[in-house]
Amino acid sequence: MFGDVMHGAFILAFALYSIYYGKPGGSGIASAVYPLRNFLLLMGIFATFCGFCYNDYTSIPLYLFGDSCYYFVEGEPTAHMKPDCVYPIGVDPTWFLAT
Repeated sequence: MFGDVMHGAFILAFALYSIYYGKPGGSGIASAVYPLRNFLLLMGIFATFCGFCYNDYTSIPLYLFGDSCYYFVEGEPTAHMKPDCVYPIGVDPTWFLAT
């Protein structure tokens, strides 16, 4: 399953291309996937949405809503949470630093 913004956007773009340019019974890749066009469209939309929820763009965290809710003190192996901090949508982008 693709759960990041880039892969979802590629699938979405390919699905839109096959919807606009694909013809049943024609030649080319858009016509070959014509029966799957709606499935690919939904798959691209939801994969992009999941990528925003995971805050993930090809394994690179997205800091769309500012800084993280955690701060690091040099010399300590753990992060400290800022008081009353809630990340607005998705997973906090520092999830990839978890051990």
